Amino acid sequence: MKVHQHLRSLLGITQQEMASLLKISRSQLALYETGRRSLPMHTTAIIAELIAHLPAQSNEKTLPLPDKAQLQKRQKLLDGLVRENEIQRMRTVRKIEAIQKKQAAQQKAVTGASIVNSLTAKRGETNPVHEFIAMKGRQKQEEDYSDVMMVLEIRLDVIAFERKQLELKVKDVGEALSKNKHKSSFKV
Repeated sequence: MKVHQHLRSLLGITQQEMASLLKISRSQLALYETGRRSLPMHTTAIIAELIAHLPAQSNEKTLPLPDKAQLQKRQKLLDGLVRENEIQRMRTVRKIEAIQKKQAAQQKAVTGASIVNSLTAKRGETNPVHEFIAMKGRQKQEEDYSDVMMVLEIRLDVIAFERKQLELKVKDVGEALSKNKHKSSFKV
């Protein structure tokens, strides 16, 4: 979504070049950027690596100081990006919580199946209800959420990194607005 558009602008690359880096099609990236599709799991690690290797000086470009109206417009844009970032963080946290609930239910099902299996073994009888519980326990045991959790945790780290970058920009714009002095340069 906007994270990747912002990342693309920091890297100075086109949508096609970003898609090539992520090893996906340009249309797939476009669908993601418009919020119509999720990116494949393997792209999250690539994005995290790209962010980690961004040079520090890329944030130190100097441009002429914008006037007050431009600063206010930039502040409004940054406020929107901060809100979008918070929404993405909350969605990701909700997804993590949902996975954690599924993992807890999985553990309960496995424990229940274990209890039923031991009771059935002690009594030497078969009961359709016991067999059903044991089957559900085996099915739950086969579900693996570790990869999904890893991707969500990486996404949360990327969102936190973006948040820090946005806060730095908000601070710069706020300081420039409060000083309301014209200097020869302004950090972008």
